[in-house]
Amino acid sequence: MKTLIFFFVLWHTSQWTKAQEVIKIVELNDQPIVIGKLNGKRAYFLIDTGSDLTILNSKDARKYGFKIRATRAGKYKISGLDSEHRGRFLLAFKAELILGGRNMRGSYKVFDLSHIIKSILDDTGIRITGIIGSDLMKRHKFVIDYEAEEISFAPD
Repeated sequence: MKTLIFFFVLWHTSQWTKAQEVIKIVELNDQPIVIGKLNGKRAYFLIDTGSDLTILNSKDARKYGFKIRATRAGKYKISGLDSEHRGRFLLAFKAELILGGRNMRGSYKVFDLSHIIKSILDDTGIRITGIIGSDLMKRHKFVIDYEAEEISFAPD
């Protein structure tokens, strides 16, 4: 009986390890940055646990081939990195975001992130295309391991 239980635990553990996808964090200054693909093209994304929304940079729409649509929502402000900007969020469509081989299905907002992009570029030398917010992290069950500098996804 003990052997059977031991076998089950080993099998279960190996299934978890095998099924678990891992994304390496390429920069870990104040916030983690990861590499993904946006419509098949390599792109960098800031992982921001303090952001409620996942946001793509409006100025990158042509480069990455996503479309932008206006919303009926009111104006918002984005605060961060010692600045505050007001504007209207737009919606992205025809935007496929892949992280670690996983399609990050969700709703993407669009906003001019130039001020954030410049600040991160100055600090790290990396130009981000967007911000992964807690909406997408919750939906895809992100597990952020700062010590190992990687992100995985909890099983369903």
